[in-house]
Amino acid sequence: MRRMPRKDPRVDAYIAQAPDFAQPILKKIRTAVLAADKTAQEDIKWGAPTLMKDGLVCSFVGFQKHVALWFHKGALLSDPDEILIPGKTIAMRAIQFTDARQVNASQLQRLVRQAIELNTSGVPAPKRAVRSVAVPKDLSTAFTRVPRAKRSFDALAPSHRREYVQWITEAKRDETRQRRVEQAIEKLQKGERRSEKYLAPRKQASTAKNAKAKAKPKKSKSAATKASKTRAQRPAKATPAAIRKRRAAKKRSRN
Repeated sequence: MRRMPRKDPRVDAYIAQAPDFAQPILKKIRTAVLAADKTAQEDIKWGAPTLMKDGLVCSFVGFQKHVALWFHKGALLSDPDEILIPGKTIAMRAIQFTDARQVNASQLQRLVRQAIELNTSGVPAPKRAVRSVAVPKDLSTAFTRVPRAKRSFDALAPSHRREYVQWITEAKRDETRQRRVEQAIEKLQKGERRSEKYLAPRKQASTAKNAKAKAKPKKSKSAATKASKTRAQRPAKATPAAIRKRRAAKKRSRN
């Protein structure tokens, strides 16, 4: 099978038509993002040069006064340098440049690799705003040692992130807290939520309950009909007035 070229000639044409100040910036961004992954390829999406691998990774656009680099799942990226700003959608984050000297290749490549891993892992772009969750210092330190756990944590829903944080911060002793941090890192490396292990037993219990209900013998239709007829044949319960009337009749008959 013939392998498609990584560079798209349409990107060359796009850069050639960009404003003079933007051309060196666009070229430097292009070189940096392509170097982040040797299997990623260029394309043109919505009129902008775009890096592709298992979906959209990032796009770079030249404007009249600045150049923007857009990450399509930027809201899920770890950004310790705080260089990302809100983009055009809830999921998008952007970096703006006005000079080629501002382009830090290593920073961009780190973000590109994260974005590619999100694509290859099948993590969808968030459709609602991603609420920030304050990460305790000891967990943040552990994340620097295990970036994979950090990416998994960032991809969780805010409620599941808070679950991890609350579990760690509720520890009374330092030894317990440290042990929980280590357990959290281990689970996050596997892409698990903190409560993952509790889901299966509940499901099994529910399944057993349903099976028991199904196994319970039902009354046959004939038996149910017979029971209803028996109830219908029983004499009606006498009212107080009827009882008084019968007593009065007996008393008159004695006299």
